[in-house]
Amino acid sequence: MKTSIIMATYNGERFIIQQLKSILRQTRQVDEVLIRDDKSTDNTVELIENFIAQNKLDNWKIQINDFNKGWRGNFIDLMNEANGELIFFSDQDDIWHIDKVETMSNIMETNYNIHMLFGESISIDEEERLVSKQTNSFNKKISKIVSKVNFSEKFIHKNALGCTMCISKELAQKVYTLNFYDLGHDAQCFRLSLILNSAYKLSTPVILRRIHNDNVTNPGQSNSFSISLDKENRINKIYRNIEWIETVLENYQNDIFIYNERITTIYSTITFLRDRLKLCEKRKISSLIHLLKNHKYYMNIKMLFGDIYIAYFYKSN
Repeated sequence: MKTSIIMATYNGERFIIQQLKSILRQTRQVDEVLIRDDKSTDNTVELIENFIAQNKLDNWKIQINDFNKGWRGNFIDLMNEANGELIFFSDQDDIWHIDKVETMSNIMETNYNIHMLFGESISIDEEERLVSKQTNSFNKKISKIVSKVNFSEKFIHKNALGCTMCISKELAQKVYTLNFYDLGHDAQCFRLSLILNSAYKLSTPVILRRIHNDNVTNPGQSNSFSISLDKENRINKIYRNIEWIETVLENYQNDIFIYNERITTIYSTITFLRDRLKLCEKRKISSLIHLLKNHKYYMNIKMLFGDIYIAYFYKSN
């Protein structure tokens, strides 16, 4: 299978060369590297262009946007432009393990039911000192190196780091078809693959993920796993999740209907999210009662208490 790496850059001159070197040193070379720069104001573009020229990388391409599109838009557009049957997402400041492409490609090529495979990461700081090893909590009891991530009532809260993912071109096209730019590419790939029964985890680190103050995508720690107590942000996120699910149903309802219990859970999730809106916006007691009865749809109990706080105790500045 042909392989592609897609990367969105913006003012990444500090660490971009280390990332590019780690891609070039892979034990399996990719068929193309597509880079989209979002009008950097530092030397990012020059460094990339020089690296490509010095190493005579004819299959590496960089394109500079005419306007700042944001990392979400860049990655989603690049998913459509990539020619590979397997697509890897790359941040601009990490260091890939030397066999990341080979390991993940081999797994995908021998398991056609996998459309999204993600690995673990080891966090480092600006000086490459160890910060922590991130292990996602999905399927802790499964000891296999590659394990399926099961669909559940909590699917709308689930995500993994895009920089640890390999996805199929088929999944990339499905996400691109949604034409939904208000949610990150990684969250959409993860959740859609969950819905379509094709999400898998590789239980080994595949990158050194650099944590620093200038991270463009999910600075510090992934926003997908944090719980904000800002009322406006929380409400906007709920609206965004409802819109995304409805868009998925409009496009892929026939694909999902083969999983009867799954389609029921998806519609119940929409009801759950609407109850959250009624609670947070209008303090509906009836909605709170419904949410307490259906608390399994929350990511955790902390999120439920957060909604109650927003509804009855939050005071805007």
